[in-house]
Amino acid sequence: MQPVGAASAAGAANEDINKHQEHQQQQQQQQQQQQQEEEENSAECGEALRRYLEAKVEQLERTIAEKTQNKQRLEAQRNEFNAK
Repeated sequence: MQPVGAASAAGAANEDINKHQEHQQQQQQQQQQQQQEEEENSAECGEALRRYLEAKVEQLERTIAEKTQNKQRLEAQRNEFNAK
C-alpha cells in the first residue's frame, strides 16, 4: 500500500496525463478541421482559377480569329493592288 501523499501524487500525475492526452486530441481534431477547410478553400480557388483561365482562352481565341480574318482581308487587298 502506498502512503497517502504518494497516492495523491500518482492520482495527480494520472490526471495530468489525461489532460495532456485530451489536449493532444483536441489539437489533432483542430488540425484535421483546418486541413479540411484549407482543402475546400483550395478547391474553390482552383475552380475560380479554372473559370478565369477558360474565359481568358476564349477571349484570346476570338482575338486570334479577328486578327486572322483581318490579315486575310489585307492580303486580298494587297493582291488586288498588285494585280493592277
